Amino acid sequence: MSSSKFQKLFKPFQVNKVTYKNRIVSAPMTFSLSALDPQVAEKSYRKVESRAKGGVAAVIVGETDINFTDADRLPFPNVDFTVCEGKSFDAFSEYSNRIHKYGAVAICELSHAGSEKIPFKGQKNPIGPVAFTTSKGIRVEAMTQDDMDRVANEFAIAAKFMQKAGFDGILIHGGHGFLFTQFLSPRLNTRTDMYGGTLANRAKFPLAILKRIREITGKGFIIDVRLSATEGVPGGVTVEETGGFCKMMEGIADSVHISTGLYTDPIVTHQFSSMFV
Repeated sequence: MSSSKFQKLFKPFQVNKVTYKNRIVSAPMTFSLSALDPQVAEKSYRKVESRAKGGVAAVIVGETDINFTDADRLPFPNVDFTVCEGKSFDAFSEYSNRIHKYGAVAICELSHAGSEKIPFKGQKNPIGPVAFTTSKGIRVEAMTQDDMDRVANEFAIAAKFMQKAGFDGILIHGGHGFLFTQFLSPRLNTRTDMYGGTLANRAKFPLAILKRIREITGKGFIIDVRLSATEGVPGGVTVEETGGFCKMMEGIADSVHISTGLYTDPIVTHQFSSMFV
């Protein structure tokens, strides 16, 4: 690696009130709730710990469902994020402790799958910006104002839980077709009320989530947002609109984690690379 090309890569910088020792961040690649399974918990901890030990500035612990009714994609054990003690709380505290052990910043990713969720037995239909039936025959219900208020509050409660568990901040998974993407995308959000139409309207619910998190966690807690720069399909979010949304987040969120594409078609939309890219 030529130091002349990467002059700032190993220099510290500040995000909110937290100092990153360099510019290298380990992206989320672990389902955090794996730590609730005694058979794989230690492997989950070592996976994030090894990245901190390797010298990165920050380690992001992966996908954490904010609820276990309409947000979850995989059947992990439920966590009550209003209870900041006990087995589940200790499991997340262990993540942050192991990351901090090597001087890295600890971040936890929070997520809501929205209309991409496939209901488990006994669960209600998934929710999203508009009502429709998926290609798999699953009925998605349009979110009401009550739904939006509840989900925003659930994001905030989960963020506060992580803050108390020792994390320096949270990353919201807003890309790859998850709930933020669904509202920001003109392809997916065809609402005709105050949450649809212009980018400013489509951004209202994502911004409400961020504002609620900031309100409950305070000024010093890092809020990072992962976005797909584009969806990689016709009619989806463009780079220009993503840039516009990033400007709207100024003063609320601290940093932006840019990815691209969709889970539903990861190779074609370039969410994952392949031998053809």
